[in-house]
Amino acid sequence: MGETRETYVQKLKAQIDRWNARMDKLEGEGKRLRADAKAEYDERLNRLRSMRDDLKDRVAEVQKAGETRWEALKAAVESAKQEFQTALEETEEKPTGSEEPPATPDA
Repeated sequence: MGETRETYVQKLKAQIDRWNARMDKLEGEGKRLRADAKAEYDERLNRLRSMRDDLKDRVAEVQKAGETRWEALKAAVESAKQEFQTALEETEEKPTGSEEPPATPDA
């Protein structure tokens, strides 16, 4: 037998919680960036928040859907999950030279 809607929704909510923790970490790391890099980084974080919110809306739609409709919605949710995961991983890869340079002692 396939996965139930309730199990699927619980798994999605747990995954979103894990992603939220990763995003919190990214927000902390963003505070160390130079101003020019920080602006781009903040844009990425805002895009992630928007994507996450869209995914949460889709999860709510699956949760409310009837037994036959939720399976049809699953493909769209899976696509949104993959898109979010990719965007999150790309954001976690810091741009080269984006951090404030470390303080160097005088020679």
